[in-house]
Amino acid sequence: MQSASYNKLVYAITVAVMTIILLLPLSQAAVPPLLDYPIHLSRVYIYNHYETNAFLGSMFNINWRPLPNLGSDILLLLLTKFVSIELAGRLLLGIIITLTLLGVLVLHRVIFSDWSWWPFLAVFPAYHGALTAGFLNYSLGLSLLLVFLATYIALRRCHSVPALVASILFGIILYFCHIVSFGIFAIFLFSYELLSNPTTARESSLFRKFARALFRTLPAFLLPICLYIRYSLLEVVSGPSPMIIGEWSLSHKLRGIFMPIMSGDYFLDLIVLMFLFATFAYFLIAKNIRYERGLILGCLLTFLFFIILPSHLLEAAFIMDRLPIAIVLVVIAATNLKRLDRRQEVTLAGLLLLLVVFRGWSLGASWRESDIYYQRMARALEQIEPAASVMIASPFTRVQGKSLGFWHNVRMKAPNWHFALLNIPALHSTSILPLTKLSAFSQMHFVWPDKQVLSLSEEFAHLDYGDGGASTWHPNEIFLTSGGDRQCQDISINLAPLEASQPDGHEEEFSDRLKLSDYAQGFDYIVLQFLDDVPDTMIEGIKQRYDYVGDDEFMVIDTRESATSQ
Repeated sequence: MQSASYNKLVYAITVAVMTIILLLPLSQAAVPPLLDYPIHLSRVYIYNHYETNAFLGSMFNINWRPLPNLGSDILLLLLTKFVSIELAGRLLLGIIITLTLLGVLVLHRVIFSDWSWWPFLAVFPAYHGALTAGFLNYSLGLSLLLVFLATYIALRRCHSVPALVASILFGIILYFCHIVSFGIFAIFLFSYELLSNPTTARESSLFRKFARALFRTLPAFLLPICLYIRYSLLEVVSGPSPMIIGEWSLSHKLRGIFMPIMSGDYFLDLIVLMFLFATFAYFLIAKNIRYERGLILGCLLTFLFFIILPSHLLEAAFIMDRLPIAIVLVVIAATNLKRLDRRQEVTLAGLLLLLVVFRGWSLGASWRESDIYYQRMARALEQIEPAASVMIASPFTRVQGKSLGFWHNVRMKAPNWHFALLNIPALHSTSILPLTKLSAFSQMHFVWPDKQVLSLSEEFAHLDYGDGGASTWHPNEIFLTSGGDRQCQDISINLAPLEASQPDGHEEEFSDRLKLSDYAQGFDYIVLQFLDDVPDTMIEGIKQRYDYVGDDEFMVIDTRESATSQ
């Protein structure tokens, strides 16, 4: 494609229109239904009110130190100086989405010296699985990574010293965003220096190329690596029963393939994936694609890590699932078409615009529906008094050990926004922000002392399961209890049919879950969600035994009042 054939004004208008379409869904929900997203907002709300709210101040300790995973928190703290926490969150999402698209466009422009239509394919992975899951720090780091790569390459072509200084600064920033985005940046910088830099290209020896590339990139990563070992890695390794390396799972790898386009509407996501695959395949077969070999090498190395490494590393989940997102975005930026005739151009542009508009409309409608649910739940939670403790549960809290067929049947009955990452109930964190505003404690606060600056105080330490909130996914058999030291027999109510809760070959695991009544001990309220998937007889049993507010989709149960009335 020749840049001379395109009007720069038309190109700028196209960028603006595509960006507006991508941002429109953000206007449909005060708190978008992104899995961990409300937890981020809740944490920042605590930061802002820690010193003025006596209860929050007594519940949490804040220990600021140079940890990864602080990037989005820092930006949200700055934004909340001017706007509400809900608006600050949406502004941050808008920044991430916009930077992701612009980062691909700018990186493509730096590589090929051409404002091309090809990188507009990035409008699809701009809404990716990490964003759907509410992984704000990684999503922010990934969007910055694209801009930083473009800046580094532009500087490197002019002079090595400014590029070196910039790479050190970029490495530190990405470290504070997310350790995985920092690692991916290291891979791409090394691969670019190895194959694409003119200086290394003149070296005749592969060993000398390798050594020179390592020498050029190492200074950018020395300080972040030292900080990570000192303030994160050592805390994980020295923790009680740390999960250093998890299992390698084919299902996680298959999910990872969908991560670059996982917006929540999985039928549309599948269409988008097929469109991207068919587009690349068509032009590859026609030998009509050129590429930047250094960054493509980086994509291959990243993909190799994705295949080899397990999904869980160093007590962190969904680590490898995030790598394909970076691969797809960089592949789009690092490739270009050699030529594009008028018919191909119109066909590609038409299909892309049609899919983008339809996908944006679908996402906006889904988020608008979720906002109605959120507002209803927020009103129901108003009955909870300050300093109360709350457990959040549903019949699908246990996500492991179930077949794809089981989740397919569940998803066929539930709205798209009920789930994230194919099979994880996104509603679990929906109530965390209004509960925090009420100064009520929820076990979904995700206190990871080794990964966050926020931890529980000694007074509330008994409410932490010691695994950073991972136990909140365990209960399938929810035991509703009177809580505290009141003399009332615990009442267990099975929130899921036995056949749904007990996959074949997991009888022993299921019997172990019957011991999980301790998880509900000490909580004053139980918030039950996904009740549309609970048998009516069980709902009636709950209503007869407990005082509650809610409807056919969720209930807020006051176990203390229920204990008094029995």
